[in-house]
This record gives sequence, structure tokens and C-alpha cells, in this order.
Amino acid sequence: MGIAPLRLREAADDEESPVAGLPRVLWAIGRALPATHMIDVMRGAVLRSAGPLDMLPSLLALAAISVVLVAISIRGVRRLTV
Repeated sequence: MGIAPLRLREAADDEESPVAGLPRVLWAIGRALPATHMIDVMRGAVLRSAGPLDMLPSLLALAAISVVLVAISIRGVRRLTV
């Protein structure tokens, strides 16, 4: 049980993480996924004891993704009810 958090810390600080080696297109797709930003926030809070300002870029990305998904959902529901 003590090994997993240590490995997560290494992965969070490692410039040679799997994401760093992705082609630019795949990296951009990965950054568009909400899970990527949520993992960044969790790593910051749990492993680095980062404050809200340190995690602001990921929090803003999550908010933006949420707004887009809600807008798409509203449009889809309106299309079904009309």
C-alpha cells in the first residue's frame, strides 16, 4: 500500500511520464478530457499540497468543459422536446 502513493508522486514529478511522450495531437485530445484535469487537481491536492491558485488552470479547464457539455446537453434536450 505504501508503494502506490510513492509511484504516483514519481509520475506527477516525472518529465518522462507517458503523457510527455505523446504526439502533439494525442496530447491535445488528452488535455480536452475532463479526467485529465481532475487527476491534475487530485495530484496537486494530495501529493503536492497545492493551494487553489496552483490548481487554477485545471479548475478553469474543468469549468469550461462543464459549460460546453451543459450547453450541448441543453441543445440536445431541446431538439428532443420540439
